[in-house]
Amino acid sequence: MSTRLAHPPFTFRSGGFRPGTLEAVGYLAGRQAARHVVRTPEAIDELTLDFDLSARPWDRARKDHIFCYASLRDAHGTVVPDAWENVAFGVTGGAMLVGANPFTTDGGIASILVQTEAGAAPFAVHAVAAISTPGPARILHTSLALGGQDLRHELRRTATSAELVVKGRPVASLDLDAPKFSIPANAPPATREPFRR
Repeated sequence: MSTRLAHPPFTFRSGGFRPGTLEAVGYLAGRQAARHVVRTPEAIDELTLDFDLSARPWDRARKDHIFCYASLRDAHGTVVPDAWENVAFGVTGGAMLVGANPFTTDGGIASILVQTEAGAAPFAVHAVAAISTPGPARILHTSLALGGQDLRHELRRTATSAELVVKGRPVASLDLDAPKFSIPANAPPATREPFRR
């Protein structure tokens, strides 16, 4: 089935699971051609943002739509796939957000759609997440710009909420007691929504 693919999939036995690092090295004609490393995720350490431009430049001349992904990562940068936390998004500059906000991570990632207008100015997306821990929630926050927008923000926290403020204006607000909007990926299959045809 995959003998004529430019990049065929390969399946191999790893010898069983042990926490740590797994490195795959691919060889062609005895020379290393590819290398990929995965690590067992550890505790959540940071919140990062990434724009998905789908291998094309941002079209500033026309209305554009760009996905933004907020990822919960460990200290090594590995996404923590069983992280199930709410993330609130905000935007400054020449854009608006489309979609549920806040959004609960799925596989350690929460997504939002950013809509820009024709001739749009630079913009920045801001995100804040509350990480469930014994005791008070730990708050993570970050910003990412496209086109040179200012990233400076201030975190304000109360006992029940956290918000990011830019130039005195709240741009992202998270209720720490807000319900989560999906079933966690590590939930038993019986608690998940059944498949429908």
